[in-house]
Parts: sequence; structure tokens; C-alpha cells
Amino acid sequence: MDDEELIKLGEAIRASDDPDIVQALDNGDTGAIARRANEPNDPIYVIYRNAIAANEIRVAIDSQDVVDITDGDRGACVDLLDIRRDTGFSGANPRDRSAWADIFSTAAGTNSREAIEGLWPKIATLAEQIYSLATGTGEISDPDTTSWQGTVSSNDVSQALRLTE
Repeated sequence: MDDEELIKLGEAIRASDDPDIVQALDNGDTGAIARRANEPNDPIYVIYRNAIAANEIRVAIDSQDVVDITDGDRGACVDLLDIRRDTGFSGANPRDRSAWADIFSTAAGTNSREAIEGLWPKIATLAEQIYSLATGTGEISDPDTTSWQGTVSSNDVSQALRLTE
């Protein structure tokens, strides 16, 4: 995490009314704060995943769908997986989502389309929701995007609190 992200985390921790975070902050227990920050928020908040490996997409593709789609769509599928084999895809990128929806847009691609669409969203942790960009409602039908995703460590919490003293 960079300093700007740490400051945002520290401010959110200090402003939190979550009883577990308040108690851990009072006790100076950065480990407990980190553990709570890495748990799903309540209520559940859905975001688009920032990083999806090409292999995750590959595994989600139904073999029969590949046989049943058009030669053009099959070629686009193979090319897209090859082009992005190292960088992967982002659920937060609408063009990534639409490319896969287009490739498997016919009834012949339903299984793959639904499986790939299931890869885009995830339940945000309390920490990830802090970095919401408010591009969606956080509902499964309208996931939000975030500027940061990952795991918060006790060290991150310590640094964040030091930067916001």
C-alpha cells in the first residue's frame, strides 16, 4: 500500500464505529484490526475483481460451448486468452466483460458466458470497501469498483495509524 492508501485506511479505522475495530483500536491491537478489515463487510458489499488470471477464464469455459460457437468467436476466444495470458483480465474493466459476453453471446455459449460472468464479482472486505469508487451500488446486480484490493496486514494498520496521528 502506498502512503495515500495507508492514510485513507488510517482515517477509516479512526472513524469506524465497528465495535471490533473500536475495541481493538482502544487496546492497540493492530492484528485484530487487520483481521476485521480482511473480513467481509456487513451488510455484504459486492465489487468487481481487479485481477482475474487468464487461466481462471480458461477453466470456466465449457468445452462443448467452444465446439458450438462460431469459428470467428472461437478464434477471438483463443486470441484473447493468448494476448492476456500474462496480464489477465479485470472485472472492473467493462471492455473485458463485454468481450467475453460477446464471444459467448449465442445460446451455444450460455454455460461459458454464465461461468465467466460469475468470475467478475466478489464480496468486498471491510478494507476493500474503504476504497470504493462509487461506480455501482454494491449489490450483486450492480457491483462497485475499488481503487485498491488485497489483504491488510498488521504492519499496514500500524503504518496507517502512524500516518493519521
